Amino acid sequence: MLEWNEWQKENCNTHNRYERVTISASLKSACDSIKKYIIDKNVKWYNYPVTPLNYGSFIADNRYEFSCNLPAQQIQEWLDAPESLRAMSLPVRVITSYILPDEIVLPALAALEAQESVYEHAVIFRVIKLKPGDIMMLHYDPKSFYTQDKVWQKGHRGKYKDKRAFIYMNDRAPGQISYLGDHEIDFKAYDMFKYDVEKVYHGSCNFGYDDRFLITFSWAEPL
Repeated sequence: MLEWNEWQKENCNTHNRYERVTISASLKSACDSIKKYIIDKNVKWYNYPVTPLNYGSFIADNRYEFSCNLPAQQIQEWLDAPESLRAMSLPVRVITSYILPDEIVLPALAALEAQESVYEHAVIFRVIKLKPGDIMMLHYDPKSFYTQDKVWQKGHRGKYKDKRAFIYMNDRAPGQISYLGDHEIDFKAYDMFKYDVEKVYHGSCNFGYDDRFLITFSWAEPL
C-alpha cells in the first residue's frame, strides 16, 4: 500500500489542500434526519472491505478508475500482498443510499446541490460508522461512482472535476483521529471538509469507546 500511495503522489498531481465549509441549515437538518433514522431503526452495519483505494480487485480490472497506466497484473500483486489482505479484513461499516429510504436520502442530496456547485445533479452519498477498534488506512480515493460509468462519461469529459466532502455527525470523542492530507482534523458535529477526489489522501482510526459517524458526499463540479 505504501508503494501504491507513492505512485499516486508521483502521477496524480496530489496535494494537501482542503476546504472547511459551513453547512446550510437545510443540510444540517437533513443530516439530523439521517442520524435519527439510523439510531431509531437500529440500522444494521455491513462489513466493507478496506483496501488502499477501497474497491478491492474491482479496481485491478478497471485501469481507468485509477487514472493511471499501471498494468492490472501489477495492481493485483499489490492487492494480494499481506498488507492489503489485512486491510481488506478490517471491519469498516458502510451504509449506502440503496439501504436508506428515498425520503431520508433525497433531502440531503437536494440540500447539498443547493449549497454547492453541482454538475447535472451528479451527487452520491454514503454513511460511514467507525466503531471502536476500526481503522481506515491512509489512501487516495478513486473517481466517483458516476464518473466511472462509461455511459455517464460520454460527452462529459473535460466539463467537470470530482469533489468529495465529509460531514461529521458527532463531536470528536477521545481516541478518534482523522487526517486529510498531512493535517489532523479537529472536528465537531456538522463540520464539513471538501477536497479534490484522487488528490488528497486521508484516513482515520478509532481507539476510543464511542462510535464515529460521518456522511460522505461525492459530486461532479463544473469547471
